[in-house]
Amino acid sequence: SIVADTAGSCAATLQPAGGAATTAAAAPRAAPGTEPPADAQATSSCAASSAGCKPPSAAADVMAAATRNAVPAADKQKVTTLPGNSSGRKAKAAANSRTSKAGTSSTTASKPTGLSAVAAAAASALAAAKLGLQDQLAAALAVAPAAACLRDVDGRCCLHYAAGCGHEECVDVLLDKAGTEAAKVRDANGDLPLHLAAQQGHPMCAYNIAKACPASCLVHNKRSQSPIDVAAAGAHGEVLNALLLACAGQGSSAVAVAAMRALLAAGAVPDTWAPNGSSALMLAAAADGVAALEVLLEGGATIELQDALGRSALMFAAGNGATAACQVLLDSAASLSARDRRGRAALSYAPAGSAAAKLLQQRLAELETVASQLQQQLLQEGQQQQNGSAAGGAATA
Repeated sequence: SIVADTAGSCAATLQPAGGAATTAAAAPRAAPGTEPPADAQATSSCAASSAGCKPPSAAADVMAAATRNAVPAADKQKVTTLPGNSSGRKAKAAANSRTSKAGTSSTTASKPTGLSAVAAAAASALAAAKLGLQDQLAAALAVAPAAACLRDVDGRCCLHYAAGCGHEECVDVLLDKAGTEAAKVRDANGDLPLHLAAQQGHPMCAYNIAKACPASCLVHNKRSQSPIDVAAAGAHGEVLNALLLACAGQGSSAVAVAAMRALLAAGAVPDTWAPNGSSALMLAAAADGVAALEVLLEGGATIELQDALGRSALMFAAGNGATAACQVLLDSAASLSARDRRGRAALSYAPAGSAAAKLLQQRLAELETVASQLQQQLLQEGQQQQNGSAAGGAATA
């Protein structure tokens, strides 16, 4: 191919000293059947076209020089000129200028600006959230933390897609990086990420979002539906139960309590269990949520329900030093004598010297006093019966 390109370049660029182009004489055509190979034909053509520049006897030298000066395919835009040709020099200078500008432009394009790097990280975060790629999402947010709340053309952020697709790990990453701000982003329909989790039936995603932002349970979209309404309409009872568990662990937050009432009215089960084996009542007790406990007990929660380790709600309250929760549970007839699988009662869970421990000890003393009084009363009644029986027998005799 180099030889063939050279043949064309010889006729196009080589000129005699006078500056006038010389037309090459046609080479004699070989007899049929004796044509030389293609390379030989190209060599003969080049030599013939150069006859005006060099004597025929020097054709081989012209070919060698032309081959050495052949323009590679990558440099075809460069102009090859003879010395003394001013127009050629200008063209060459112009070509070099264009090449320099192109190189500068290419170098600039290869080094992304800070804005383009952030945009690339935001696009990467959005794609990772859709596909559930936790590590890629974390890496993109490390470059551009604000990407967690950026919206696409539909108004949705990364958390919308992670929650709607059920990518629990990605939801955790986004909530860890952006906090509640990402949970508050609305899309074009007014839907929060929690709406999409409820619509698609992803309880763990719904639990994590509601735990981070309980108020999102009550937010209505443009169709006047809250995530609770969406879950109930889709018959996603597991989502309702997950939201109840998330709100129960918020203590006495007014928003969480209001959400719990709405969830129980929508069909959430008051004795529902968390993945770690804790019931909603246990979570509320551990968080010292008096109002939450009252809502759950009114809704029919079982006060003596025990987890896999035999722990009751009162044990959870005692273990966390939740004095107010202990008081509510004791007033609702929670048992102090119940034992877990290791034989420990609620008092054993309370930190020594804590207010919860003192409350439980006081209640035990009261119960012991009442039990002693009842025992004395029973003994007296028994003694009276015996005396009455003896007196009746004597009178008969």
